[in-house]
Amino acid sequence: MPFRNMELTTRYMNHRKLKMQENSLFIDINIILRYIQST
Repeated sequence: MPFRNMELTTRYMNHRKLKMQENSLFIDINIILRYIQST
């Protein structure tokens, strides 16, 4: 059972990592767009 828990936790953490990367990418794009609009 603990092993299964570990597996689920790892999967969850990987998923979170992906989500965070998507978010930061999205934020980067927003910043770039704002910068372009301001010039």
